[in-house]
Amino acid sequence: MTPCSASSFSPADQTITLAPLPSHFCPHPPSHVALPAPRPPVLPLPSSLSLTTPPANFYWPVRPLAASGPPTGGHIADPPDFSILPLPMAPHNDVESFHEVLRSSRRVLALCGAGLSASSGLPTFRGAGGYWRSHDATKLGTMRAFKTDPGMVWLFYGYRRHTCLRARPNPAHRALAALARENQDFLCLTQNVDSHPPEQLRTLHGSLFDIKCSADGCDWVQHDNFDDPFCPPLAPASEDPPPGRPLPLLDPYHRIKHIPEEELPTCPKCKDGLQRPGVVWFGEELDEDMMKGINEWMNDGKVDLMLVVGTSAQVWPAAGYISRAKLHGARIATINPEAEDETELYKIQPGDFAFGRDAAESLPLLLEPVIGTMQGNGEFKKG
Repeated sequence: MTPCSASSFSPADQTITLAPLPSHFCPHPPSHVALPAPRPPVLPLPSSLSLTTPPANFYWPVRPLAASGPPTGGHIADPPDFSILPLPMAPHNDVESFHEVLRSSRRVLALCGAGLSASSGLPTFRGAGGYWRSHDATKLGTMRAFKTDPGMVWLFYGYRRHTCLRARPNPAHRALAALARENQDFLCLTQNVDSHPPEQLRTLHGSLFDIKCSADGCDWVQHDNFDDPFCPPLAPASEDPPPGRPLPLLDPYHRIKHIPEEELPTCPKCKDGLQRPGVVWFGEELDEDMMKGINEWMNDGKVDLMLVVGTSAQVWPAAGYISRAKLHGARIATINPEAEDETELYKIQPGDFAFGRDAAESLPLLLEPVIGTMQGNGEFKKG
């Protein structure tokens, strides 16, 4: 009988030490004899794999290295060095894989942010460019700012209303609207103002074109006010920039006339509070009836797919819908220019997708199996 070898494992240096066994070694060793280290499973490799240039959809695990030399006294060979072998994982930006998921999805949820409308020329007012004149745009969207200087806040929202009225839907808007027409089980939650069938749209943060009373306890609301300017004192916010020159209103060094509170319209119902934009400001609660309707839709059955479009999903409770959709079985597809940044990729769970492109460029292609191909007139035509 050929002698076998016993092995011992040293955690300190992660090497395997082999020693010869006596010739009378039996097949059932006593407990004080260590068994050889288990052999790692042999993993199949893709035929096109190059060990020098691994594909983007593979990652390299770190494992303890096997012994560097041959065994000293037996026929048990060292296990192969698996520290360089890739483990396959589902590609996060594979369009064909996404198309397969989309074709099999019935109930689809979308969460859209300001990045959806960036290609339409609408600023996002987040990140490094999140300033309007010298003011932090997120600070202007508060009741405190409105009480301090309602004229300045209204100039900011008057400018946003004007840019929205002049903007045109981009291909991403049109693709989502086409998806809504093709799929009656599609629901879109938006944090901004979009072109979309209203019965399948929930404006989480309100609308620039709704006006309401700022007084506590007054429930006056006016929907679909498209006056531009909203009132005569806000005319500077509705001007277009001179050809080849920036808009003077946006220059923090350009002096603008202060708009006193007395020149702004008051509520026609209570005669006391100032009229304000019908948006949800920071620190305010979302509409209770709308939230109830969204919850009912989500609880009505399995959610097959969720599209997260043009948003970093940092604002709650809107961002919470992503984790809720996962609990309801949804695969998550994020479409955002930063979606494949190193700081974002770690959030991708197995089976989910991330497409680091502008939504206007990628959404028509991603939704093509359901909505068809986009034509020159902006409409979609199926094969």
